[in-house]
Amino acid sequence: EKANLNPIKLFIDIENQEKLVSLWISRVETIVGCITALRMLNKMSPPLVISLYFTSLVLPRLLVINLIYTMSVNGTMMLFEKPMHYFFKKMNHLKDKLIRQITNVDVNAELISFLKGEEFELKKLFQLLEDERKNALKYDFLNSIRKSIEIFIEHFEWLVPILAAIKLIRSGEMNQEVVGPILDNFIRISRCLTWAKRNFQDIEKLEESARRSKLYEEPLSKWQEMRISINKKLINSEKIFFSGTLYADNEKKNNLAEGIFELPKNSITLFDAPSGSGKTTLFRVFCGLSNNLKGWCSLPKNKTVYLPSQPYILGPDEPLLQTIFYPQKFNPGQDVTDEITKENIEFVKEILKELNLPERVYNELISIPNSSNNGVNTLNVANWLTSLSDGERKRVVFANIFLKLKRQSIKFLVMDEPFKGIDLQTQIIIVNRLKNTIHKKKSKSAGCTILYSNHESNHELNTHILKIDPKTKKFQLEEAI
Repeated sequence: EKANLNPIKLFIDIENQEKLVSLWISRVETIVGCITALRMLNKMSPPLVISLYFTSLVLPRLLVINLIYTMSVNGTMMLFEKPMHYFFKKMNHLKDKLIRQITNVDVNAELISFLKGEEFELKKLFQLLEDERKNALKYDFLNSIRKSIEIFIEHFEWLVPILAAIKLIRSGEMNQEVVGPILDNFIRISRCLTWAKRNFQDIEKLEESARRSKLYEEPLSKWQEMRISINKKLINSEKIFFSGTLYADNEKKNNLAEGIFELPKNSITLFDAPSGSGKTTLFRVFCGLSNNLKGWCSLPKNKTVYLPSQPYILGPDEPLLQTIFYPQKFNPGQDVTDEITKENIEFVKEILKELNLPERVYNELISIPNSSNNGVNTLNVANWLTSLSDGERKRVVFANIFLKLKRQSIKFLVMDEPFKGIDLQTQIIIVNRLKNTIHKKKSKSAGCTILYSNHESNHELNTHILKIDPKTKKFQLEEAI
């Protein structure tokens, strides 16, 4: 189990545990309030009970009301106190689990290859947190919990600026270096000092808490630095990770799918899922075009190419070669004499012939349609926007993809419905050329990983399949049969 430790899954688990701890704290706070109110009500009960008892001598029916009242209050308290103890026990269990998970990183750090044996110095920090929790249990149970919750919610945010300002005022060290930051946060400091003045008798306790909180600052900053370091190493390793929840909207309300997966290097993965399940959303997240993700993904930096489901063809006043050379600007009057451009044009013609495009397409690559005032094409060159079918457009855009794979170091290729309108024989030609390109050692794009979707699934074209479980909405990555 240790050998298979996944740091991304670990971070997600930690985040989930933190959410659960917050949830249980809110539940404890609610129940503590209820119990406190009931106890106050119970303290008021004796005089009310006595008065009802004597009144019941005159009005016997009130005796029944008296009994019902007493039984209701005590019964309700019993109802609340049992789940209160359970909730508190559950909350502490979750805290302990969280501590164990994070401190286990220290034990398993050497087993994570890209950490290179670096260690997390968090055991001491979480031991301090655990000691604080145990100390709180020595005092009156309900009051200590309620007070801790109140201080945390209302005042913890202001603790550091309060004590910093008080210390400076007491010592008379209000020099220019410290006055600036205080003035920048004047309203906050004023609120802090107002609160501190009202609660001056608690200042020593707060100072003690601040002293303890300083013990946490350095380990916590090291933890943040370590997470940034891990993220950088993942990017530099050119691994393709996904970890989190995918949503259908920016408000992150409609959950499409969730999970953790890593696409194997040099693999061709088919994303096999029904329409509306989030295929296009996942592709756009991978390419940085959408933020419908709660979590994170790691990609090869600046080495990703995206082919959308609707390919883009330039306007009627541009040669077709401009679409294939895009985003590089192609000037038919000058660039055709350049040796590299000539070589690329021949390469593109070879691809277009191989993909069974009509002869007119690769013969008129550099011709510019020129429309007269009455809209007639004077050079008799096709308007590519209207004369190409969907399948022909896709094959033209594939020429652009193959040219990029030849000229650049592409490590991740994402294609949304790339084979729509293309026959199976041409699909096989395209995939075989892709395989040859990414497996060829001398190729600039050797080792490229491919992720694509296709409604007409043919598993012989890919090495892996990515699915979404319809019941759990979890991602599932498996090898193709």
